[in-house]
This record gives sequence, C-alpha cells and structure tokens, in this order.
Amino acid sequence: MDAIKDALPSHPFYPLDLVFDNYVANTWTITGILGVFFVACAAVMFTTHQLIRAFSPDMRKSDHACMLWFVVCTSHATSRAFRVVFL
Repeated sequence: MDAIKDALPSHPFYPLDLVFDNYVANTWTITGILGVFFVACAAVMFTTHQLIRAFSPDMRKSDHACMLWFVVCTSHATSRAFRVVFL
C-alpha cells in the first residue's frame, strides 16, 4: 500500500515528477469555494445597488448594470492585487 502511495504524485500538475517545495493541497470543496465567491459577489453588488439608488435614483438600467459589473470586477482585481502585494 505504501508503494502505491509513494508512486502517486503529490500535486495535480504536469509534469507529474515536478517538485513543489511549498505545495499545499486544497482542502475546500468546489461547493464551498463557489458559495463563498457568490456570497461575496452578492454582498458587493447589494451594497453598490443601495448606494446607486441613494445617490443616483434616476440612473438608467443599462448604466446601473454596467456600474454593478464594473464594481464586481474592480473588487476582484483589487483583492488579487492586495494578496500579491501584502501576503
């Protein structure tokens, strides 16, 4: 049994014999990852929606949708940049 375990690669990337010193396998399920992602997007979109309604109630629906899309994309890019710079 140990021989089979030793023969399996320690990571899912190719080439399989590549060595990653600090590789840590993901412990979250895909459902958990997507759940956190969608809840975070919903929170950002809800907050943005409320701010748009408060400060610009006569905004067209197409501009409103564009603003929501811009904020979600910007928040993702900002969080990625924060992780790269500070973590």
